Amino acid sequence: MRKSFFPLFLYISCLFFYGCNVGDLSMNKSNEITIYGNIIDRATGSPLYNAMIELCSKDYSEEERVLGSTVSGNDGNYEFTVSLKTNDDATTVTQTYYVRASKDKYTSSEKNLELKSVDKSKRVKFDFQLSKESIMYKGLVTDSKNNPIYDAHISAQFSSSSGSGNDYNIGTTVMTDANGAYTLELPRPHIYNNNDNDAYDQWKYAIYADKAGYITTKHVLNQNVDDLGRTITLNFIMETEAEWDARENVTIYGKVTDKYGQPIANAEIQDYVYRNDYISSSTCWSTTQTNARGEYEIISPTEVYSNQSYTFHWYYCEATGYKTIYKSLKTSYGDKGKSYNFNFVMERN
Repeated sequence: MRKSFFPLFLYISCLFFYGCNVGDLSMNKSNEITIYGNIIDRATGSPLYNAMIELCSKDYSEEERVLGSTVSGNDGNYEFTVSLKTNDDATTVTQTYYVRASKDKYTSSEKNLELKSVDKSKRVKFDFQLSKESIMYKGLVTDSKNNPIYDAHISAQFSSSSGSGNDYNIGTTVMTDANGAYTLELPRPHIYNNNDNDAYDQWKYAIYADKAGYITTKHVLNQNVDDLGRTITLNFIMETEAEWDARENVTIYGKVTDKYGQPIANAEIQDYVYRNDYISSSTCWSTTQTNARGEYEIISPTEVYSNQSYTFHWYYCEATGYKTIYKSLKTSYGDKGKSYNFNFVMERN
């Protein structure tokens, strides 16, 4: 009986057809790559949950394509597999590949992927340390005797280190608690003009502590991208207005009596400030009155006019029924914190 070769031909044809497909699948499988690794907070070392990891590429036209992505787990680990784009002949298209990790309120990070450096297992590890897009400031606000100051306002102003004049109040204000403690988180500053959103790599923060009855205190800090994610301790010591006056000005004090040594109550002491040694162009800076014992105290500035290195004072003493008398004093920056005793002996009109 004559045998037919058709089944054998059909078998060989199918084998060839399916073999080609298997070869293609094998080729496609060889173009798969697995990306895995771990994401942590750069400052604390803690794993970052729900961070986005993407494998991206750019072609000759610099158009970005996201080829695959996943998110990190509770332990900061991630893993995903992608199939790289191929030509008709199953060769990999020449492109630039990189892996990007990002998370809300953190600075994103990218690392280049060199295909020639990928081992035969087609697995490549990328670990990332992400920095927060902010700096945390914390500390204590106390008075000069180390007592905590409650409900002091802590605020900040931003200035570019380039001196471009882009200074503005950041708008975040926190209050100190009963222990004088505060925590202030400040974002990395950005430029907002012409729809631009570029971030500064270097900048300055002026951080203020303010409370009624105290002199406002500030710290000016130079910051850069390496400070992002850090916690910086910043303490404030605030002086009362009276303490500041005593340190930054001169104190004039004394007693007003008649020629018999009897105190004169309600005598008025006036501090007149002059631009020069002449009486023309004077300003009454402050006044006070004597108490029942004839005592007084008056706070005077050491410098008033920026175009001269000293301030000339005349202290007038007036009382009803008595002749006006005066004493002079010239003060300068070096006199800050000094006290002068001026006693007045008045005669009847």
